[in-house]
Amino acid sequence: MVSQLEAANSQIKELKSELELESKLRKEVESLNKKLRKELTEQKKHRESLECLCGELAEEIACDKAIIDEMKSNFEEDRRMSEVLRKERVQMKLSEAKIIFEEK
Repeated sequence: MVSQLEAANSQIKELKSELELESKLRKEVESLNKKLRKELTEQKKHRESLECLCGELAEEIACDKAIIDEMKSNFEEDRRMSEVLRKERVQMKLSEAKIIFEEK
């Protein structure tokens, strides 16, 4: 009977030791889980901030592209007008030369 009591006490101590170890491990896992949740939340906030920034940059790029396209169009129009004016000047000089030549 004494040996059964000692065996039971030994088993109780062993179970108590296992329980304490499992409790300690559970607390460590819970702590790690809490840290991971916090890290995940921070990463989500960071990702959302980056997505917002990327959206703003995309809008700015689209706006800048529209401005550049308009500037190109204006430049092409100016270039065409310059070419027309140059041709008109050449034509006027040719006409003047023809008139002078005909007068002689």
